[in-house]
Amino acid sequence: MAKTTTRIFETVVTFRRCATCDIPVAMTENQLRQFRESGNGWFCVLGHTSVFTKSIAQQLREKLVESQDKIAHLETNLQNAQRLMDAETKKRQRLMKRVENGVCPHCHRTFQQLARHMKDKHGAA
Repeated sequence: MAKTTTRIFETVVTFRRCATCDIPVAMTENQLRQFRESGNGWFCVLGHTSVFTKSIAQQLREKLVESQDKIAHLETNLQNAQRLMDAETKKRQRLMKRVENGVCPHCHRTFQQLARHMKDKHGAA
């Protein structure tokens, strides 16, 4: 009696539809991955070609460039905000020093009793 060997292969098939005629086209996960990565097309039974518009590598490159541009833009905004904050800090320090020396911040005159002047003339407590 002869031995017979039966092999059973289990293949997962994914269906995509033809962009032209909408006929389902079966392909394995491996084939689908290769089509996506390479950007090459596949054919339906009527001979129409369907392709992924961009390969995964192209999509990732575009996302990388977009992210790098966004980072550069945010770094520029951060530097501008830092410069603005530094300028405002210097302006505040200058004003505080003038007030410490008795110069009124409103009328720019020097007073011996600046606190009394501010209370009487400018209504500050």
